[in-house]
Amino acid sequence: MGGCSAPNCNNSSKKGYTMKVFPRDPERRAKWAANVGRQYWKPTNFSCLCEVHFEPTMWEKRNDGLKKLKCNAVPTIFGFYLKKQSNEKNERSNLNQEQSRTDYIQNNLQADSEAIKKSEINPGCDDINVTVIERNTDQLFEMQSITENTSYSQQKSTQKDKITVLQKCEECKSLLDKQAVEIMMLRKRLKKMRDAFRKVKRESDKNLYKTQLKRIFTDDQIHALLTNSKRVRHWSNDTIRKALRLKFACGERGYKELIKQNIPLPSIQMLQVFK
Repeated sequence: MGGCSAPNCNNSSKKGYTMKVFPRDPERRAKWAANVGRQYWKPTNFSCLCEVHFEPTMWEKRNDGLKKLKCNAVPTIFGFYLKKQSNEKNERSNLNQEQSRTDYIQNNLQADSEAIKKSEINPGCDDINVTVIERNTDQLFEMQSITENTSYSQQKSTQKDKITVLQKCEECKSLLDKQAVEIMMLRKRLKKMRDAFRKVKRESDKNLYKTQLKRIFTDDQIHALLTNSKRVRHWSNDTIRKALRLKFACGERGYKELIKQNIPLPSIQMLQVFK
């Protein structure tokens, strides 16, 4: 059987853990998979979880000593809770060790106290009793020193971790503020570039139109198109010659029709002056 499918868990049957295969029932399997919490992961028929992810209430009470899950058992111990249990177990173990050592030293001190009383009766045992008392007293002070240092180290480590987290938060906030300013500046530059592009495009289109118009009209004709004024204009000699050729080719009626179509040309009265 393979290893445990839970995140950050490398337990397996080879290490002495009881492994439980995911149930075949789709509804129960979905509950197990949801509690495992692995994103985009689906259990197979061979996926399994180790015993540590099930609370004691999820196991049947059997006389034969076998570990068997209840029919409605669901794994609930993962991630933070599993780590918390492990830490609590280690803390309890350390406390038990310290308590055992303290009890041992206290028992020795009691024995030493009795030895002192006996030494009053048997003066010849003074040297031995004093040596034993000094040794056990040193052990007691050593134990107290270790306990105090351990407590101080834990407090200092916790305080240091808090300071480190706060420093990282401040660094992240500073970085985000800096990036926000850079994004705002980039948006302003982008807006300026877009405005400049539109302006260049308008000028380009305008120049293109002028180029095409110059193939058909003279400069004063183009000016007449743009201004659209009713007053008498001063036409260039080139425009007058072009107008006379058009009047000669189209006739007077055709020439008048061209003027009606808003084509910039001198009036017939002005052309008569140049005949």
